[in-house]
Amino acid sequence: MNRSLLALLGLALVGCFEPPKDSVDTATDPEDSDTGPTYYDPEIDVVSYGYDVARWWYSVEMIGWADNVELGIHQYEGGYTWEEHHPLENTDYGADGSWDLWEITLDITDDWTAQQDGVNTLYEGNSDRESTLTWMITAYQGSDVADCVVWGKRQETFDSYGCREINFQEPGPTASG
Repeated sequence: MNRSLLALLGLALVGCFEPPKDSVDTATDPEDSDTGPTYYDPEIDVVSYGYDVARWWYSVEMIGWADNVELGIHQYEGGYTWEEHHPLENTDYGADGSWDLWEITLDITDDWTAQQDGVNTLYEGNSDRESTLTWMITAYQGSDVADCVVWGKRQETFDSYGCREINFQEPGPTASG
């Protein structure tokens, strides 16, 4: 059962039953509750990415459950701009509502007419190309932005979104937000 259906089922059941008079009120005594999911506001926790000559891959670990997560990639080089927007796939989650994982792998194409969002990328997988890119990860709760992070060469590209900057620690492109 996917996590969205699990959450909806849980919410539907809560509305159908009245708790027994001697039950513990978890809103006033959370230490006595060990049943059911705890829902957290979605927050980007860890972003990882990498590449080889054939593909790029991205992974976003969330605190709480996001409804959607999107990757934006921007390059402005030599007077030309290229942008891509890729929806990530929810690949794993904690049944207790405390976390979920979003990922995507994008094959590299060298034909700009064949580039498709969510399928492939025009960006070569090498350090020279990486140094020219700017990224933004956006997590949504419903249609509202719950959290977003940016990194890369021209972070000011995404200033209007109010995202926080993340820095990746060596070695390799992996970091906590």
